[in-house]
Amino acid sequence: MSLKNHSVAALFLTLNLAAAVAWAGPITLSLTPSSSTVQVGDHFDVVVAVAGAQAAPYTGDEVLGFGFDVDLGAASLVAWTAATVAIPPFADDLSALLLNTDVAGSVGFGAGLPDDAFTLAVLSFTALAEGTLDLGIASDLLDLNEGLIYLLGDPLDLRASIPVTISAAEGAAPLPATLALLLVGLPWLWRRDYR
Repeated sequence: MSLKNHSVAALFLTLNLAAAVAWAGPITLSLTPSSSTVQVGDHFDVVVAVAGAQAAPYTGDEVLGFGFDVDLGAASLVAWTAATVAIPPFADDLSALLLNTDVAGSVGFGAGLPDDAFTLAVLSFTALAEGTLDLGIASDLLDLNEGLIYLLGDPLDLRASIPVTISAAEGAAPLPATLALLLVGLPWLWRRDYR
């Protein structure tokens, strides 16, 4: 093969790699609630997903695992009840094994994830009181178990939040009005029994 053919092949390979990097979008982390309306007493989920995991500088790399902490914003408004690591694409839920990490998963033994978009976990909550809060996740890259962990590249910080508004439960009778009706009705019932 001549030098000219090698140059053409190298140029073609370079253009293909540049096109792959140019088409890769930014890495985004999304938190998607299971319901657009949340009322006091409701149980609701938030899906944590990644898109663009193969964006530069991670093009061609593989995801080995992830870890993050849950940020309740206002702990008096919601209770975090559970986290379910998405299996598949992940093989192991490491959440209970890691002391300083709330939610963690790994692909286990074997190859990592070459996918560009996937779900990390589903977080479950119970609404306790009315109000608005920023519900989110955050990773501490000083902790080796947190972030989006790649085979070759540095871990990626996982940080996102969404506003959640919790309203009063529909159909709940206010206690003072119910009590007043009861107190007014009891004498009428007693009077009727004595006749």
